[in-house]
Formats: sequence, structure tokens, C-alpha cells
Amino acid sequence: NYFVKVTDNRGRKMESEHMNVPDYEVDSMKEVWSKLKVIPNPQTNIVKIDAPAQVDLTLINDAGAIILQKEQATELDMHNLPDGTYTIIIYDKTCRIIKRKKIVKES
Repeated sequence: NYFVKVTDNRGRKMESEHMNVPDYEVDSMKEVWSKLKVIPNPQTNIVKIDAPAQVDLTLINDAGAIILQKEQATELDMHNLPDGTYTIIIYDKTCRIIKRKKIVKES
């Protein structure tokens, strides 16, 4: 059960309605996101994002600079990028980080 209690600047107390959030929702989301795949690794040009729902991503280089950001990502074209190690950060639609994955680009 979750609810919000507030006290205003006059000392009046109020409480919101109680809301029940079942644990199974959290567990089922963990199961769903555990199925997320970033393949292949190492790769040369195209990285496939296999996700059970819509995801966004950010690609970061070794220096920590953001190389690109992509919404509704199903693949990532890296053919114009130099060889090296990158980090892909994958987000859900509420901007929660689902997965961080190091990926190596090799020619």
C-alpha cells in the first residue's frame, strides 16, 4: 500500500487515497527486460537491439562523450565510427536505464 501524507504551512494534514502496487508487476518487468539483447559484439557496422518493448539509446565513446542518441531504436549504424570500445545505454519510455553494455567496434 502506498499513499502520500502532506502538511500545509498552516499545519493541516491531508492524506491521499491508498494505492496497492502488486509485486508481480515489478517481477514481470525484470523478466521482460532480461530478454533485451544487443548483438553482435564485437561488431563492424550494425548493432541490432532486440527488445520486447520500445527503447531509446545513447552511445558514448571511451572519453565519455555522447556520440549519438536514438529514439525507438531497433538497430545502431556504427559504420562511420572509428574502431574502439563504446558504451550503449538503453532506456525505457520513462527514461529509466534498462541496460548498459560495452561494445567493441572492429573493422
